Amino acid sequence: RILPDGDGEVNERGIQFYNDLIDELISYNIEPIVTMYHFDLPYVLHQDGGWCNRRTIDAFEKYAKVLFENYGDRVKYWLTINEQNVMINHPNAMNPGRIPTKKELYQQCHHMFVAAAKATLLCHEMVPCGKIGPAPNITTSYPKTSNPIDYLASMNMDDLRNNFYLDALVFGTYPKSVWKYFKENDIVIDVHDGDFEVMKECHPDFIGFNCYGNDTTEYLEYYKSDFSDMVNADNREMSYLMKLMDKPGVGRAVSNEYFMKAKDGHMFDPYCIRVTARRLTDRYHLPLIITENGYGRADTLEEDGSVHDSYRIEHLRETIRQMEIGIDEGADIIGYCPWSAVDLVSTREGITKRYGFIYVDADDYGKGTY
Repeated sequence: RILPDGDGEVNERGIQFYNDLIDELISYNIEPIVTMYHFDLPYVLHQDGGWCNRRTIDAFEKYAKVLFENYGDRVKYWLTINEQNVMINHPNAMNPGRIPTKKELYQQCHHMFVAAAKATLLCHEMVPCGKIGPAPNITTSYPKTSNPIDYLASMNMDDLRNNFYLDALVFGTYPKSVWKYFKENDIVIDVHDGDFEVMKECHPDFIGFNCYGNDTTEYLEYYKSDFSDMVNADNREMSYLMKLMDKPGVGRAVSNEYFMKAKDGHMFDPYCIRVTARRLTDRYHLPLIITENGYGRADTLEEDGSVHDSYRIEHLRETIRQMEIGIDEGADIIGYCPWSAVDLVSTREGITKRYGFIYVDADDYGKGTY
């Protein structure tokens, strides 16, 4: 809406759309938390190589400047990039129609770090009262067993899936185990002079993180791998996600028999935020905002016109209860944003998998009253 051509003319109708939205929120004493980027790269930039092209860093910095100029007088909290690690671990989300190489993926990832760092510095310069931070999908990796090799696998998986996406912006470095993973997989990224310096200088004010449940990891022997077997796979299936999480030489995600069984029969992890928030507090010493958490299920509208989602209530109640204990234990949580207020279209699963507190009459094929 703001820069439809990526780095061309500013769309004034887009500016006005968000002015109206922000003003309406504030009129009801609702604090806006603005996500700057959520899987929505302008198509012109995608055609020009997307995040593989360093031009996108400059385009993102220009975009950030426009946002801060127009909304910085009213918006205090900013999130740079939503779920950067999901875009890297689920490559089809960012590279429609083709399977990228691991080198391409991590080159894109590096460019996103530099872009987010530059936007963070710009926010501190232009929005004196502003607070800004990243918003990846962060979990904690439980070891499958007490076997030391599984424990090491869980540590290495945490580095590759989680810590990598925060260390870059908080410390201005990548975890050493990630560099080891790059070497073993022949991943050589192009780093320009000043990239790590700007990442070291940016200093996020808080960490935003999406969390739906922690992962459980068992060691996985190294083998040469690519994503060729994922072409045309059904990305709505949990098995698809589990396969994408295979990291040869590091580990793979497995089920956890100790998770809680909800009223609808599904397993969930009520400890996820408590455990992860304590781990992040200990590692980064920054305030935390949970930017997504909820329970997506294919809800049924009953004859009385309601959804009887006791399972969702149970999930939220138990998760929030454990989160409160985590705060008492030292987790520096300053905000919690459930996902979501109303049903919306999921990146992978359309609208069938519903997250909202409010049901929307629509289906995956566009039918319904909305």
